Parts: sequence; structure tokens; C-alpha cells
Amino acid sequence: MNWLSHTPSKLIPALAQIKSENPELLKNVRFHFYCHVIPFYIEMMKKYGVDNHFVFHKPVPHTEIIKVIKAADGLLMIQGTRVDKPSFIYSSKIFEYLASENPILALVPEGDCRDLLRNYSNAYISNNPLSADSVKEATRSLLTDLQQRKTKHVRYDQIDQYEFRNITKSLAALFDQVVESK
Repeated sequence: MNWLSHTPSKLIPALAQIKSENPELLKNVRFHFYCHVIPFYIEMMKKYGVDNHFVFHKPVPHTEIIKVIKAADGLLMIQGTRVDKPSFIYSSKIFEYLASENPILALVPEGDCRDLLRNYSNAYISNNPLSADSVKEATRSLLTDLQQRKTKHVRYDQIDQYEFRNITKSLAALFDQVVESK
């Protein structure tokens, strides 16, 4: 897998386009990343004039990230892409994001993660995460809804099925079916 595709490389030009078309929409927007910084992306952000919209923090313990996720106005899900086939990998982050009930800007390829997010009413999914224009439209939609306080209300049944107790019940029911069919 091309690890560079698991980056904000399409978000950066998308934000630059939004900034040129509607600077008010980005006025108070900051994307906080808790990771090691790759200097190439800092330079890219500066080149596009959007570096003031990104804040980088050192990695922190998982318990601290959960607090950050819950307190966020919105969440960014970037998943690496493969040109040759859809992605069948879930990041555990997706379930933490769903549990937060916060809006999710999803820059994810076709595959299981995208399918899961399609059923989540508060997801803003880019039709093509490799296209800055598609990323721009999903981002603009989320930012507009946040600005107008129109993000969607999450139905608990959309995330309840992913709690461990419910997954365990489903798995137990499946085992019962297998045993009964023999």
C-alpha cells in the first residue's frame, strides 16, 4: 500500500480552494493532528496558504485521544487507498469516532470502512478521496453544516450494533445456528 495516500495531501489543496472561494467558512477551522509530522506536508500547507488551519501535537496516550475525540466539533477519517482493489480494512479509530457521535469527514476509499460510514447519518464522505475537488465538496458540506449548526442527529441504533456486548450476542447467535444445523 502506498503510505503517502494515508495523508492530508488532498485535504490541503481542497482547503485552499475553499479559502479562496469562501474564506469565512474557514475562519475558525483548525485540524488537530496527534502524530509525528512529516516536513513535506508542512511545506505543502505553507505553499497552499492553509498552514494556519493545521495544529500538530505530539502523540498522546489512548485515554487522552479519546477525550480529544469526544470534545471535537468534527473528526477526520483518512484511510489509505489502493488503486487495484477496494479496502477491506477497518481502523479501530472508526468505532471510536462512531461512539463519539461527532460528524466525520471521511476521506476513505471504496470498501468496508466506507460502507460502514454510509450507514452513519453524520458522515460527510468524499466520493473520491484521491480528488481534491471531491474532498473539497465533502469538507465544504461539513463546514457549512457545522457553521449553521445543522449537523445530523445520530440515531443510537446506528452505533449500538458495534458495542462489544451486541457483537458478542450476534456471534453467539451465529454459533447457535451452526451448532443447530449439524
